Amino acid sequence: YNNNHEDTFAAVHRKDADAVFINVDYPGYGGDLTELKSAVRAVRAVSDTAAVIFKDIVVDDIQLGLAKEAGADGILLMAAVL
Repeated sequence: YNNNHEDTFAAVHRKDADAVFINVDYPGYGGDLTELKSAVRAVRAVSDTAAVIFKDIVVDDIQLGLAKEAGADGILLMAAVL
């Protein structure tokens, strides 16, 4: 498992990525808000324009605030889940 977000996103950025999606669903994928915050720092270190997107199954308004507080630029909402 590569936990070096700076190296990972730098490699993705070299391929002209406009966004990176961070899955914060711990039970399903092992991600959490710490991962999101780390990814935001890594992305900001190499790009002023690439977006960091919070990806989770949103079931409560508090998740939106947590995503914003962590520095996410957007939130992926999957209507099929609703």
